[in-house]
Amino acid sequence: MTILDGGEGGMGRSSAMGAAEFRSTLAGIGLSEHHAARFLKVDEPTLRRWIAGREDVPPPLACRLRLMICPDIPPDMEWADGEA
Repeated sequence: MTILDGGEGGMGRSSAMGAAEFRSTLAGIGLSEHHAARFLKVDEPTLRRWIAGREDVPPPLACRLRLMICPDIPPDMEWADGEA
């Protein structure tokens, strides 16, 4: 299990991000809804659907956000495919 999988209790390789994790991640990064939508290149209604839990954040964007909250990834980190 790695941070890219959603951390402890993650749902597996390249998992989507649910609403609670998404809200927590945005708060941790310090992005407003408006700025998060611009950064992720989605419209604000899409972002609000993710925040409300009507849709999960797609795996590629979830991975990008998870990397932003884990800036000190060691070079020998175990990646999802088991290779460093």
